[in-house]
Amino acid sequence: MSGLFRRPLPKITSVDRWPNPEVVLCRPTQVHAPEPGELDTSVRQICYTVSLWSINAEELEKILKDPTVLNWDREIMFHGVACPSDRDVVEKVCNLSGRHYLTESSDCCEVSMMTPKTLREIPLIIPPGFRVGSLRPCHAAQVNEEWSYGGNDSTMKYLEVALDIFPSAAVFDTSDRPVSYMIYEPEGCMAMGYTNPAFRKRGFFSVVNYLLARHLFRIGLKQVYVQVIHTNHASKNAYLKLGAEVVPGWRQHWILYRPSHMSQDSPGAVCLPDMRSDE
Repeated sequence: MSGLFRRPLPKITSVDRWPNPEVVLCRPTQVHAPEPGELDTSVRQICYTVSLWSINAEELEKILKDPTVLNWDREIMFHGVACPSDRDVVEKVCNLSGRHYLTESSDCCEVSMMTPKTLREIPLIIPPGFRVGSLRPCHAAQVNEEWSYGGNDSTMKYLEVALDIFPSAAVFDTSDRPVSYMIYEPEGCMAMGYTNPAFRKRGFFSVVNYLLARHLFRIGLKQVYVQVIHTNHASKNAYLKLGAEVVPGWRQHWILYRPSHMSQDSPGAVCLPDMRSDE
């Protein structure tokens, strides 16, 4: 499996103060909206994506309103926003300059954690002719097609980079096509898990999660996280069997901001599954 951070992703981090920050906001280096036809190097996943953490709602609101921190003239995906505290602040600020959208499928995700001590070993039962291994950039097109939030040029570019930089685990069939996989993402979580419907109920999902977590621990990580929709009982049970523990009180949401001058029909506008305006 590939190592971590062989090629760093450019990011800028803003804090309310240092040391002992109460707000941390991480965003790509490119803050201006790209011109038509220009490659948007700031895209992480679906569009310009921001990750944040806070324990002070007032300070978080100040940072979000700071015009030198974010460009509110472009679409912004707020990734893994804590519910309900940070989510309320993000939605409030989004609505000052445009609208915010939620997706039914991510409302909200529970966060579970595994450590080297809690990870439980499982039997790696693989049919004859199948093999386990890692995804490569050449598999980006397949993942982009199978991923619920993929299917466009931006997600394709992101996946090509992610599969080149970050570890993954996969089960390959006799034709050497990935039929089940899990990917480690820049935010420090295992995500984008998928198993081809024709190969489900064979334990492959548990196999790829176990292999990826084991690899991450072997290269030095002290914990790994997974985010599971709270109604996805099959995945939740699979992670519990692997030794994952739900982090009490920690739920996350994904929020898409769209400025008022843009619409769903605007060039380059993001369209998410089950996208709805929460107004």
